[in-house]
Amino acid sequence: MTKEEQTITLNVAVCADSPDDQTVLKAYVRARGWKHSGHVYRFDNWQDVVADAKDGKFNTVCATYEGLRWLVQIAPETDFPRAQRRPKRESRPRPVDSDDEHQSAIVERARALTAESAQTAETIAASLLADGLLGGPAVRAARRVRRALLRSGEFEASEPEAGGSMRWRPWQPTKKSVEQPDGHTVIYTEVLSTTGIPVQIAIPVKSSKEIAEMLLREVMADSRWAPRKTGAKQID
Repeated sequence: MTKEEQTITLNVAVCADSPDDQTVLKAYVRARGWKHSGHVYRFDNWQDVVADAKDGKFNTVCATYEGLRWLVQIAPETDFPRAQRRPKRESRPRPVDSDDEHQSAIVERARALTAESAQTAETIAASLLADGLLGGPAVRAARRVRRALLRSGEFEASEPEAGGSMRWRPWQPTKKSVEQPDGHTVIYTEVLSTTGIPVQIAIPVKSSKEIAEMLLREVMADSRWAPRKTGAKQID
């Protein structure tokens, strides 16, 4: 058997230090039509990678480190499979350019991915790209995800860490009432900014006495209810 004929199906393990990178690599493996072995490692678990590879639990490792992506085949004497066209699926929606068409798919996927932990727009976009629900470059897909999350009003963003991206999670606005020393009440509530980051606003609430006085002034200002001059004393 020639080397050209010694092709195998890739059974791929994933290795990356951050959960986001691990999610992106798993989506990449599925998008290429390879089999994901179900094994996910960090680089400080490299001895486990070697041990499991020796046990034949996978035959390829897909890893990312310091911006470089690596695909390492455990059996170097075999060749990588030739690229094959993926069959078209009639039931799968065709990617389109309108944000409105993507809105529901993006929001649904974001709900699923952020159910347990916050995710970046890039991670959500990679999942949608892998399933064919978005098209185009990854950077443009991530922008579409951000716009969809903002439009939905369901998700909040966190301030990005140094060199990182904003993470998105379901928004659960907080609201509380605080009584001031002068008897007034202030309601503190959250709203989403234009970037998706929650901000707190304060809404002063008038006291019952002030509301009554305001209503009385409105009534007195209406000529239909203006008091007539009589001998009766006006009650303060």
